[in-house]
Amino acid sequence: MRLDRLFSAAEVKKAMFNMHCLKSPGTDGFTADSFQAYWEDVEELVVDSVQQFLRTGNTLKEWNQTLLVLISKVRVPEREGQFRPISLCNTVYKCISMCMVNRLKNILPGLISENQHAFIPSRYMEDNILLSHELMHLINSKKGSNFTAIKIDMSKAYDRVDWRTSGHFVPQCGLRQGDPLSPYLFIFCMDIHSIMLSLAEDINQFKGLKVSRRSPSISYLFFADDAMLFFKADEESYLCINVILLRFGKASGQQLNLQKSFIKFSPGFDNNKRLVLKSILSMPETDNMGTHLGAPIDIQGKKSLAFQFLVDRVSDKLVSCASLNLSQAAKLVLINTVLVSI
Repeated sequence: MRLDRLFSAAEVKKAMFNMHCLKSPGTDGFTADSFQAYWEDVEELVVDSVQQFLRTGNTLKEWNQTLLVLISKVRVPEREGQFRPISLCNTVYKCISMCMVNRLKNILPGLISENQHAFIPSRYMEDNILLSHELMHLINSKKGSNFTAIKIDMSKAYDRVDWRTSGHFVPQCGLRQGDPLSPYLFIFCMDIHSIMLSLAEDINQFKGLKVSRRSPSISYLFFADDAMLFFKADEESYLCINVILLRFGKASGQQLNLQKSFIKFSPGFDNNKRLVLKSILSMPETDNMGTHLGAPIDIQGKKSLAFQFLVDRVSDKLVSCASLNLSQAAKLVLINTVLVSI
């Protein structure tokens, strides 16, 4: 498939009608619903404008203007770092981005490492969660082994992307969270990290883990900027990982969030070695990795206790709606909606 072929009117229409009709509008106040409802009247103008930009790179500066909204990451935010900046882009701008996304995502499976599960067709977050759970179970069950896991969190990952090394994308302030194209550009950034880890494993600088004798070795799992590393712990391996993280940070602009990054060793691992290895990465150690992508992956003891927080969340949502005068059918729809959203 040629990525540089001219965009057709059908591709522009598909991009516009694939957008959620009530997504937040940009500075002009028009949602996708407005364009979809009056498509027969605006189709020619929208298609010509989108095709002109995709052909020449020129567009109205008003279409590139963005409303910036700060979304709280916690219930009671106290610091600026507890907010996530979301860009409310103009609908025509999002249509342009969606045109590029629809064409790009079909070739991503052949370009991006199979260990990256975010935004790639036929790859699912559930696979990442299940694999992480299996590997954590392996680490917990092999007492006295030298198995280790590292949970890596990037600080303000989208805002720190440095595209000077790419030669093609030259935004001045990272990537817009809210632009449909941004997640796909970001996984290209993370694929640099993936390639560095794969090359190091290929030349035996560190060794990944196998959940069974005949299974393939897994040394890392990515979901966008959420990364989990799994390997056999020794000083050489930790030094290698440290070098890779530093080199990747310099190349991409990414920076580790040490408050949300953790190390875990197999039970019974030598205490003196623990201290040496932790000092190499300057990361804290934890006995339990907790949740990954919203699901518990390091289950120790009763499984019911690990998943109790999901039951509590469902109960809280349903209790808040208890005062509504709903029929049995409406209550069933509400319960299903709550369960699906969680």
